[in-house]
Order: sequence, then structure tokens, then C-alpha cells
Amino acid sequence: MTDKFRGFPAPALPVLRATLCTTMDHPHYPYSALPLRSAGPLAPGLHLFVVLYLEHWDFEAPAGSLRDPRFVGEFGSFNPDYRSWSQREYGLRIGVFRLLEALREAGLKPAVAANALVLPRIPEVIERLSDAQWLGHGLAATRMMHSNMPEPEQALHIADSLQALQKHTGRPPLGWLSQDWGTTAQTYGLLADAGLHYTLDWGNDDQPYWLEPAGTSARRLLALPLSSEWDDVQGQWLRHVEAPAHAALILAGAQRMARECLAQGRSAVMGLGLHPWVWGMPSRITHLRRLLADLHNIEGLRTARPDDLYAPYARAS
Repeated sequence: MTDKFRGFPAPALPVLRATLCTTMDHPHYPYSALPLRSAGPLAPGLHLFVVLYLEHWDFEAPAGSLRDPRFVGEFGSFNPDYRSWSQREYGLRIGVFRLLEALREAGLKPAVAANALVLPRIPEVIERLSDAQWLGHGLAATRMMHSNMPEPEQALHIADSLQALQKHTGRPPLGWLSQDWGTTAQTYGLLADAGLHYTLDWGNDDQPYWLEPAGTSARRLLALPLSSEWDDVQGQWLRHVEAPAHAALILAGAQRMARECLAQGRSAVMGLGLHPWVWGMPSRITHLRRLLADLHNIEGLRTARPDDLYAPYARAS
């Protein structure tokens, strides 16, 4: 029997399935315990993917816009914030090329999460990403979606992001990653209605899973987990983990997940988030290069991209 809500075989006990459906305090997905799952459509092993962020930071953000409130320096939060702005500009002018070189030498092709407003500014970067997979990523780092936005404004935010990617890259994205995880209760229905197929917003699992049908289209999105543990901004900038220590944590996590997959005969996914203004700094890039080389030596680890991870779930659903 197949679970129509997830695309995985249903648990053996119908009473257990009913219990799982009623234990959550939201409508997005039912609880699912890893040991009770049957094998999913991915081959056994750890599937590593890389997300490269290309983000626009407004020189002077428009009135009423919202950015992640954790980005506050010792001088406070103000507008214009020249230091925060110039740090991110360094990433787009310098750091991104260090990252692209490191990824190329490691044989890794990233998925690119790009703000709509950054795309017309960086044609030279887009040219070097001609074979990239692209992800919808909102308008700007300083213009997050939030729960005070009326639903039509949220829908326009998503539509503008997708249209910009189509215009500047020539291809519509299959997936979405919200700017700094800025979402609302309506986000996933709006993404489904916009024709997207998966989201990287949920970091609550080691395996992809189907969200419940949502939106006027009643379509399902695949939740492809992307943990903040492996994100450079979350780890190094906000939690103040030094680059060598963060690289070591990522490597240890990947080694553990790969061993679990081999021992249990199952699959897992791991997403590595790279921001040019963090890992692309000259003081940090050497540690990323070593990390990428070490990851390749892990038994049972294979590399993939989000579109490719989505495809077998779509075929099996």
C-alpha cells in the first residue's frame, strides 16, 4: 500500500498511520518516525548537494521592508548600514569567484538560490553558471516575506522572483528556498499554486518527504531538507563558530550520516549552504577547500543537485 500523502510505502499498522496524522499542531505534514519507514526512491547512501546563495542587500531598504533581525552589529540596526552592505558586496565582487573555483576543482555543481534583484547586476556570474540549477529565493535579503504581508502581496513576491529567474537565466526553477527562512502559513500553498515542485525550507529530517496538498491547486510540494547546521551564515556568522571548527563539524556530520546509511541500508540527504560573503573570504576559503576534498573521501557519499533528488520522488508518487 502506498501513502498518497508522502510517496513512501505506508506504515504496516493502519492505526499507527491514523495516530501520526493527528499528532501535529499544523496542517503541513504528519509526523513520521525514521525507523518505521520503508525504503524511499533514492539509492542507499548519503546524497550531498550544495546551495550557492546570490543575494541582493539594498543600499537603502525601502520603507516597510524586513530583513533578518539577527543581522545587527555592535553599533545597532540602522539604514543605510554601510558595513553590512559592503560585506555582502564583497561576496558578489570577489568571494563568489573563489567559491566557483573551489567547487569546480572539487567537481561539484551547485544549485543557485538567487534573489530577483541581484540577477540584473551580475551577468558575469550568471555566465559562469550556465549549467546551474536555479532556485527561487525571493526579491532581496532586505525584503523578506513575513506574516504581516497580505496574501496577494506574498503571491506577487513569489511571482516576481520566478519571473526574474526565467528572464535572466532562461529557465524556470523547480524549487524554492525562502530568504532567511522567511515564510508564512500561506507560503507553501502559494508556492504550489505558482507551479513549484519542491522547497528547501524544512530542515526537520534527513530524508525528503511530501508536504500535504496545499493552495487552490491542492498540489503537493516535496520538502527537501536543508539544515542550518551546515550553513555558513548560521554557523560562522551568527553562532560565531570559527571556519576550521565549522568545517570539522560539517565533516563529522557527513561521516556520521554516511555510516548510518550504510549500516541501515537507507538514504539521506545533506545540503551545504555557501554564501560568497562568508566562505568566500580569503581567511575562510582554504578551510572550505579542505572540507570539499575530505567529503569526497567518505564511503557511501555521492553528490547530487536538488532537481535530481526531486526527480525519483516525482516518478514514484
